[in-house]
Amino acid sequence: MKLITPKIQIITLFIFVTYLLNAQYSEIIIKPEYLLKEFKTGNVYLQNQPIQTAPMNYNTLTQEMLFKRDSTILKLTNLYEVDSVVIENRVFIPHGAIFYEIIAGTQLKLLLQNKARWDTEGAVSGYGRSKLASSKDVNIISTGGQVKLLNPDVPIEVFDNSVYMIFANNMLLPASTIKNYITLFPEHEKEIKAIAKKNKLNLKNKNDRQKFVLLINKFLNEL
Repeated sequence: MKLITPKIQIITLFIFVTYLLNAQYSEIIIKPEYLLKEFKTGNVYLQNQPIQTAPMNYNTLTQEMLFKRDSTILKLTNLYEVDSVVIENRVFIPHGAIFYEIIAGTQLKLLLQNKARWDTEGAVSGYGRSKLASSKDVNIISTGGQVKLLNPDVPIEVFDNSVYMIFANNMLLPASTIKNYITLFPEHEKEIKAIAKKNKLNLKNKNDRQKFVLLINKFLNEL
């Protein structure tokens, strides 16, 4: 696959979520939520093909890897042909339809699913506002990470919804539960439990998760 080919399509997928409207409203737009402040030079490593280079960024709302050709923003497709993407020494690998950032590890990888979510607030009711993402007062249109609301009086908030995952043997599992590490390496259950106990690791803690992954990799490399 070449990065800039007819196979790469401009982000034109439209998802329509429509609710009943009692009045006509002007629209407001939530712009794409980019992982990087601006598009940076990225390298796309393809399987058995030359490296492709372009300005790149990641939309965390739609979880799509994007690149620029001239002034047009395009979506990286055919992910089954992509080995990895490197942007400013940050490495991203595809799994399914989205990309995960490698945080640590080799045989066992700690990955970060960079994602954001948006939510709305409903009309004022009683003494305050209530969250009404499915409010009948709002007509929502989502296209390429841009969310259009036809009621400008409904405030929009974007939240970081990123999660840490572990990956090995082509399996992807949440990183915060020790049983998932054992699922990936069932033959080493005893050793994995011993590593966690000896180092008094709390897998709800980000630093402890990374330490745990590195220690398991060290054990696996010494086999």
